[in-house]
Amino acid sequence: MPDSDYYLARRRSLFPIVITILIIHLVFAFTTFFLMYFMTLFLGQSAAQTVGSILSILLFFAMMYTEMWRSGQQDRNLMNFGHMPDDKFRGLKAALLSQIPGFILSILAAITRLTGSASTLFVSAYKIFYAPFVDLIWLAEQATPLLFPLFALITPVVVHIGYILGYSGYAVSEKFYKKNPKSNIREKKFK
Repeated sequence: MPDSDYYLARRRSLFPIVITILIIHLVFAFTTFFLMYFMTLFLGQSAAQTVGSILSILLFFAMMYTEMWRSGQQDRNLMNFGHMPDDKFRGLKAALLSQIPGFILSILAAITRLTGSASTLFVSAYKIFYAPFVDLIWLAEQATPLLFPLFALITPVVVHIGYILGYSGYAVSEKFYKKNPKSNIREKKFK
């Protein structure tokens, strides 16, 4: 199979996007606990956990959005040139597939908490999988563990927004700064 056929076959699959999402989850499992530990050097434990969780959520959203925006833009180019069928929900499909382990863990963790089981294995695994949201999970745990499965919906929403905006070519970052008209000297030179 030529390289281009391999590349196109790989791009048609949702597997690379699913793996990217799971890798970001893994990276932020470690990042969250590092941020919380680092914040304990300056703040009390409770404040450090809250600040670390907020920073981790913001970084998680930024990284997930950026990766999915890039993927949406690449897929749009492949779709524009007829290498892939048009599918605006590709990012959402991949995100939903990537959240299956987290959703299963959330149901098992909720059952564990509701039944009062002594084993906290599922709850611990669930908190590690959704580490950036550990403060929110703690609040949900205090209210009712039935809220646990809702955390499986956060990633698909962020992924879908990033993918759709990348697919449509809309860059949010361009709205934060204005282009300097003097910076187009090169364009004026060649006109």
